[in-house]
Amino acid sequence: MSKRTFLAFLGTSNYQPCTYKYEDKAEKSKYIQIALLKIFCSNFDENDKIRIFVTKDARSKHWEPEDGSNGLKKEIDALGMKADVKAVDIPDGESETKLWDIFQAVFDEIDEDSSIIFDMTHAFRSIPMFGMTVINYAHYLKNTTLEGIYYGAFEAGGKETGEAPIFDLTPAFDLMTWTTAANSFTKYGVTEELCKRIEWNQQQIESAKNLSKSIKDMEITLNYMRGNKIISGEVFDNCKNSIGEYKNSESVKNIPPLSPILDKVDEKISEFQLNTPLNFVYAVQWYVDHSMPAEALSMLKEGTVTYLLKNNGLDYTNKDLRSVLGERLAFVENRGNGRVVKFDYELSQKRKACKTDIENVMSSEEANNLKSVIESMNFCRNDIDHCGFDKNNSAEDIDKKIASAAKKLHKIFGLKHPLKHNTVSPNSFPKEKKETIRPASEPSEKSGLPANTGKNEIQKVAKQSRGCAVVLFVIAAALGLSVFSIAMFL
Repeated sequence: MSKRTFLAFLGTSNYQPCTYKYEDKAEKSKYIQIALLKIFCSNFDENDKIRIFVTKDARSKHWEPEDGSNGLKKEIDALGMKADVKAVDIPDGESETKLWDIFQAVFDEIDEDSSIIFDMTHAFRSIPMFGMTVINYAHYLKNTTLEGIYYGAFEAGGKETGEAPIFDLTPAFDLMTWTTAANSFTKYGVTEELCKRIEWNQQQIESAKNLSKSIKDMEITLNYMRGNKIISGEVFDNCKNSIGEYKNSESVKNIPPLSPILDKVDEKISEFQLNTPLNFVYAVQWYVDHSMPAEALSMLKEGTVTYLLKNNGLDYTNKDLRSVLGERLAFVENRGNGRVVKFDYELSQKRKACKTDIENVMSSEEANNLKSVIESMNFCRNDIDHCGFDKNNSAEDIDKKIASAAKKLHKIFGLKHPLKHNTVSPNSFPKEKKETIRPASEPSEKSGLPANTGKNEIQKVAKQSRGCAVVLFVIAAALGLSVFSIAMFL
């Protein structure tokens, strides 16, 4: 079992005893950390950690009070927990430099492969949100998992009734992870993180495994250049159908961040059709868009060979025909200064046997236009094949030439060259699903981002206390940052 770590910030307010409620559990304490430790960390052992981040003032007022009264340290000790307990000093966070010091302090206390429980109730407003960013950072650099993020809403009735709900803010972190999924797909064509997110939320998505599998199959087909599958187009058709089924289901309301990403997947594969060799053109564009130059060059040549053979009624799987036509397309006849060198069919028996078919293929204007594109890519293909050891071409020059070749392909075939879209329509987010935060005392039947719960509850809290602006600020900032990040990549 992975090591578990409880992280919390301790502030300097005058905390009052309160009964904090989470689902059917209730714990009374002056400190929210005690309630959370009892509810979530009662089985911590000597391998687990409790880290309380304190400013100088928080340490002297609440960790080990200078007046000798019971502080948080004594109350934690009284729980008799076996976990390693430590207060970690941090600055007050009132400047950018100090915020980075806090970032480092929190990050240093997170162990590899650990499971995190984060209390963001106390401390200066920006610090809890900064803590969420650190946890997201550690998730990818230290392979951590998140058990939960909690906020003890004392402002929501604690003064009047002596009771306060514990808000489960884990969905805000969940939204941040969708940002990574969006970035990985839109920039690099990698769907691993997206498929993981879909599978982790399978309780909220009908046929989640089918949706995930169809997206992954599509990526594998393209990234491993499975030519026959690309030409058949079935894998793209299956992916489009799976996305369509999801978009038309009730599940679309459960996970708002997924819809814009699926819109982008659908957009990127929309041109692929069933049973057409022209799919190779769209595959080349995929590689250009996702910074895959070697794949783009290979598909450019092999796809052209496939198209010309198939379009002329020849067997495009015939190895000899493919080999000779590939050589013929790449062969440079015009050597400059009026010097012309003809392709030599007498060089091998294979060439001799294929001569008639190949010359018939090359008799069209279209074939010669495609040949000019293939010829222009010889230096790029050779440079990459030989790892740049025998040439001195910059990566930028190679990228520009490949992108230009892809554009020429679209022109030759009369296809509209795609434009990159860097924005996402706000309508991509289902309007019915704006509420994402719930009090843990009123759990949703489904995990993840529940529907129609958080807004009314938070409004009720806000009416009870002006101090609840802290809750709203942190939630709005976290969610707003995450939504902006997703939109930036889509």
